[in-house]
Amino acid sequence: MASGSEEGRHLSVKPKLRLIILSVAVVLLLAGAGFILWQNRGTFQPGLSSSAESDQKLADVTTEEIPATEPTHDADLADQSENPSLAEGSDAAPNSSEPDADQVWEQVATDNLTSLRAFLQEFGESEHAPEARSLIQRLDDAAWERVSASDGHAARIAAAEEYIERFPDGTRTTEANQLLASDEEDTAEASTVNHPPPGADTNQTIDPPIETADADEISETPPVDASAKEDVRPETTVATPFQDCPVCPQVIAVPVGEFLMGDVSGDGDADELPVHKVSIGGSVAIGVHEVTFDEWGACVADGACSYEPDDMGWGRGRRPVINVSASDTDSYLTWLSGKTGYRYRLPSEAEWEYAARAGNFESYVGRTEADICQYANAADASSKYRWRNQLCEDGFPDRSAPAGSFTANAFGLHDMMGNVWEWTADCWHDGYGASPTDGGAWTENCDKPDHILRGGAFSVDQTKLRVSYRYSYSDKRLPFFGFRVVRENP
Repeated sequence: MASGSEEGRHLSVKPKLRLIILSVAVVLLLAGAGFILWQNRGTFQPGLSSSAESDQKLADVTTEEIPATEPTHDADLADQSENPSLAEGSDAAPNSSEPDADQVWEQVATDNLTSLRAFLQEFGESEHAPEARSLIQRLDDAAWERVSASDGHAARIAAAEEYIERFPDGTRTTEANQLLASDEEDTAEASTVNHPPPGADTNQTIDPPIETADADEISETPPVDASAKEDVRPETTVATPFQDCPVCPQVIAVPVGEFLMGDVSGDGDADELPVHKVSIGGSVAIGVHEVTFDEWGACVADGACSYEPDDMGWGRGRRPVINVSASDTDSYLTWLSGKTGYRYRLPSEAEWEYAARAGNFESYVGRTEADICQYANAADASSKYRWRNQLCEDGFPDRSAPAGSFTANAFGLHDMMGNVWEWTADCWHDGYGASPTDGGAWTENCDKPDHILRGGAFSVDQTKLRVSYRYSYSDKRLPFFGFRVVRENP
């Protein structure tokens, strides 16, 4: 009996042992599954059919590279479509537990612009944000290096356009815009170019510059007889500047008179012909200088102007307001007219040239290249532009100058030439064949819908500082576009 009882005890142990072994196995399996899930935390994305697909998506994000040359945005678009958690403005469903900045930073492709920008949008205050900004700056520098290293003018222009598209607020955006604008100005010195027809869509491309005459055509244009000039020379007594309100721009009355408009010296372009007599019969006052940032700011402070232009880091205050389009001026002029009870507007092209000439029939604001710097802020010897005037320095290389920094003309007006291009009320015509002779704006039967700009800018050479030189551009904001006002007297 004793031996049988001992054998029964041994038999009863075996089922218990099997149960213990089975329990241990289940625990190990569960622990293994939990460890796998822990290692793959934060990589689950809704809509992926398996963890293998999720791993592939993550690999796509972290291995995407920006091409060394001729970069495109295909990689950026791929990132947005394949990684919703990093796409800017994504509506993808969140993970069951929101990833923190550290987890997302591990997935960011540090050489991909879209991923870095999306990270900053979501985690702009995290400890990784400074590194993200530094990486974006490195991409910015690399993109500009491609502009500088481009072989040939056409390739450089294309690289500059690419830079602006990818870095609209980049550290070299101003230089890129200046490069594109100077390309237009250089092209304008060549033979005739084709203009888009009125109403053509110019929003996506830089518009072609104005037409100019061939060299032979210019040389055959005779200068106007000296006696004819004297017959229309206006009185040049300087009036006293005045303001209609403390925050209004200073204006000065210009004398009533006649003048010869166009290429009176015979060294201009075909669009400056024919030379014709214009009467400035109405009593008007014109801005002593371009509208400044302070003056524009008064309109913003009153709530009448909603747009605050960028000063490009050059300073605001008395510097001329820049990065304004022709249509941007409407709100300011409407506000000024309502505030003062007088009608303020852009000058007509004829009024502008009459005021700029101030009784002078010389081609240039200065008689020689050496004295231009006394009268105008342009590309001087300290400028980086290849067409710079190496005979003088004006003290403001490659940027605008505070309004009134240069010698006034005979009407008491400052900066009529140089500093910033000034919008006028006229649309573009290829010549003066049917232009008004009463000084009014020519806004009908346009050869191109663009507004005319006059006066040149800090970025131009002497040839653009001719008083009769005409330029046009579509309704865009650029760092060398500004304006001055005309006030109609009762």
